[in-house]
Amino acid sequence: MDSNINQVPLLHRQVRKWLSSRFSPTCAVFSSPSVKEILKKQSSLTPAELFRPYAEVGNLNNISLQTCEKNAPFKLKNFKVDFVDSYKIDGHSSHD
Repeated sequence: MDSNINQVPLLHRQVRKWLSSRFSPTCAVFSSPSVKEILKKQSSLTPAELFRPYAEVGNLNNISLQTCEKNAPFKLKNFKVDFVDSYKIDGHSSHD
């Protein structure tokens, strides 16, 4: 019985990791051709790669947040946003 109890936190971590890999919010990054060229020359980064270091939130020092639509405060913990270059999205035209 004790071994099952010890496996629960591991299972929770695995489920959270699976969910975040498939259902994390994604933000399309649009940029002009000149910006893409400058980034490529200066840093070998795409516009989306430039934003990725800011994509993950730890526990925000355990600070509670509140929105207008919810009365109860909540804690944003291990939140992640994925940044994707707009030209890599299916069906995207080349108008960025």
